[in-house]
Amino acid sequence: MGYAVGGDPEQIVRHGQEQIHDGNFWTVSYYFGSISDAAVASILMIPGGKNVHTGFQVKSGGDALVEIFENPTIGANGTQLTPQSNNRANQKNPQISIYRSPTITSALTRIFHNYIIGGGGGNSLGGQDGVIPFEDGKWILDGNNTYLIRATNQAGQAKKFAFSAAFWESGFDKL
Repeated sequence: MGYAVGGDPEQIVRHGQEQIHDGNFWTVSYYFGSISDAAVASILMIPGGKNVHTGFQVKSGGDALVEIFENPTIGANGTQLTPQSNNRANQKNPQISIYRSPTITSALTRIFHNYIIGGGGGNSLGGQDGVIPFEDGKWILDGNNTYLIRATNQAGQAKKFAFSAAFWESGFDKL
């Protein structure tokens, strides 16, 4: 059985978990080559006044604590990352700004935390990494706030980290 969405008979959701996403869609990713033990890999997201529906993923080569903070105190934004438009027919730029390795003077309010259990193996034929899956990292970010995603290496040695996100900017902020 389908459900009409917004009164438009052409928009039918056939299953409860399916969603219709309108607006513009982008992806961004960054690979942190080597993060020392007890050091952090950080991503700063500044929505720029528009609510953002996002999903993110953090991968690590070992044990790590992943946290999201709302409205951290920022000393410096870091290096800006360039999101790629997934709408190949429309190359608009997103309002959100995303940075890697920002300087944070105070993390303030933690709104999420999860522990990544590092993998075993260590070779290309069986090594496993730890991951915060995309589904666990889905959020609607308030356009007036700033967000810090921080992964702290707790593996006892330097490890590789990777971050990726997909996000929509659309009219849902009117709800």
